[in-house]
Amino acid sequence: MSICVTGASGFIGSHLAKKIEQNLRTSLVLVDNFSRGKKSYLDYLKVKSNCFNADLRDYENALTFTKHADIVYHCASYIGGMQFLHGSVKKELKAFQENVAIDNNVFRACVENKVKKIIYMSSVSVYNTENQYHSPNTWFSESSLERHPLDPEGGYGWSKYLSEKNLRLLSDTGIKVGIARIFKAYGPCDDYSEESGQVVCSLMRKIIKDEPFIVWGDGTVTRCLVYIDDLIDALILLDNQISSASLIVNIGGNKPYSIKQIAKEIIKVSGKDIEIKYDKTKPNGPMSRIPNLSLAKKVLGWQPTTSLEEGLNKTYHWMKEECTKQ
Repeated sequence: MSICVTGASGFIGSHLAKKIEQNLRTSLVLVDNFSRGKKSYLDYLKVKSNCFNADLRDYENALTFTKHADIVYHCASYIGGMQFLHGSVKKELKAFQENVAIDNNVFRACVENKVKKIIYMSSVSVYNTENQYHSPNTWFSESSLERHPLDPEGGYGWSKYLSEKNLRLLSDTGIKVGIARIFKAYGPCDDYSEESGQVVCSLMRKIIKDEPFIVWGDGTVTRCLVYIDDLIDALILLDNQISSASLIVNIGGNKPYSIKQIAKEIIKVSGKDIEIKYDKTKPNGPMSRIPNLSLAKKVLGWQPTTSLEEGLNKTYHWMKEECTKQ
């Protein structure tokens, strides 16, 4: 069996590559343009397969690297934190255009190359943003997208929604499709840069590098964090359990934590005495993002098992090692 992983040097892609490599009967093709991912992530995870440097905004590259694949795990994406994706109209437009271009090329190439199965990394951002921003206890099930008015979160959310629609149409051509609507994941090899880092590793970077420990907003918004190992297990199960043309499942944590709680837990893990400062001039982001995981449990037999304390400890250990190299 031949598997292609796009975005393979990124957070999710690198961990997927590590997991898939454990199957000796699998031929693995890795591709990334290294715009956000790093070869050091693959080295840290001891991934042996070579990762080709190629930009999937070029259709010929997409065609080349999916040519002999039976399965494509499509992780490549233009992604980042709130400021990176939603900081201006230009950033919204770039997030939309880059992701639509990458996804269209990969999907077209999969049809051309008669790929049997696509596993796609979608996002909570496809759901209606009105509910997310104003309700402190908003739950999302897979059917929520059909029940509520269409209103994805910004350019990034719209790109993911359109790609989901693209895939559902594409599944009629005979390709089996698995769509993972991922709520916030974290763990080693997550982005921690000032420009595009995600909340957990960004806060850890501030502690380790003695930067001001500033949290955007007032810290009251909640997130359901899923540790990377749990997420990867869910993606492999999604691949294995697709029996019909397409399957869409939420993948996320099973307990909401406020950003304030997460910040306090990170400080506890660090063992330092740090005061949290809040910048209320910065956006809070959506107030609530809680996944209904009933379908994942029923169809995949999956639920997250890594506690927040355990996941943060593993992530902080990696972050400390990573930052001392610089």
